[in-house]
Amino acid sequence: MTKFAVFVATTGGPVQIERLTPERAPQSMICISRSSTILPISGEYDDFVRRGSGVIEREFGPFDYESFRADVSGPVGTGQSWQLAFFLAHAIDAAEEVELVDDLDKADRVVWASGRVDYDLNILKVDHVAEKLQASRSLFEQVEASSLKGMVITPAFQSQDM
Repeated sequence: MTKFAVFVATTGGPVQIERLTPERAPQSMICISRSSTILPISGEYDDFVRRGSGVIEREFGPFDYESFRADVSGPVGTGQSWQLAFFLAHAIDAAEEVELVDDLDKADRVVWASGRVDYDLNILKVDHVAEKLQASRSLFEQVEASSLKGMVITPAFQSQDM
């Protein structure tokens, strides 16, 4: 089984998606490290995962539960550049023979992603990619010094900005 550590690229540094838990809750939410601290982007995450407005239920459902609790290692601010990393984390969570892990030491592969995902699954441009790369330098050095395989995923037309 291949184990993935997935990181949301932010200007404050990489934020790991630690786990995705199906919930019987009125709304999906993103919390910091298994705490009760709910991030302000939770409403947008709920829109992103739920049937009708979002792509997660459509692509990976149907789900027995209506909502998800996503735990992350730190804050994810405003904007929608988190969507690509969460899409990939949900894809991993839904697939067989792969696993989303919260411990980098248990991972086989590391995914670092920044991009918006529209309803047609187009990956759209985001801002501050160069700053996000710089803020993630220590993660990239850690991956390079290990046996991990790392992937940097951004919209294809933005690769020239890096």
